Amino acid sequence: MKYNGTGLAAAALAIYILGGIGTFAGLALIVLMNGRELGGWGSARSIGYLFFSTGLGFSILAVLLMRIFRNRFTP
Repeated sequence: MKYNGTGLAAAALAIYILGGIGTFAGLALIVLMNGRELGGWGSARSIGYLFFSTGLGFSILAVLLMRIFRNRFTP
């Protein structure tokens, strides 16, 4: 039985989508809710920076996983 890496490709795609959602949600929190309180969690701007940086990190991780998938599992 040969492993074709479909699970890695699906995981990379899911992480990439989550990263994009996190990045744009962070930007929306930074720009649109400038300085407001976010339900007891802190200022919307600081939570926005957290979402933005985490989303960028997820996107970078997903791109690296996609490159691994392409280099290891294509004929």
